[in-house]
Amino acid sequence: ATAGKEKKPAGLFLALHGIGLLAMLVAGIGFAHKSGLGWPNWVIAKIGCWVLLAVLPTLMRRGVLPRAMAVLLALAIGGAAVWLAQMKPF
Repeated sequence: ATAGKEKKPAGLFLALHGIGLLAMLVAGIGFAHKSGLGWPNWVIAKIGCWVLLAVLPTLMRRGVLPRAMAVLLALAIGGAAVWLAQMKPF
């Protein structure tokens, strides 16, 4: 009887996760277009970081990554994305 109730919040989480990712993608591309950035290499690398961050919950849920490893990877990848945006190294 509780199995149906457990799936509903997970589905809601996945839906909100996808909507949030789509909103960030649209906002980021809009910002890059309005500011005239174009597609420098650091923007492409930052998009790669966001894609990896988007996949982490799925990898953790399927048991590919342990929870602690996923949290450490999320912190490292998030830090790399911030560094790319601040330093614009390439």
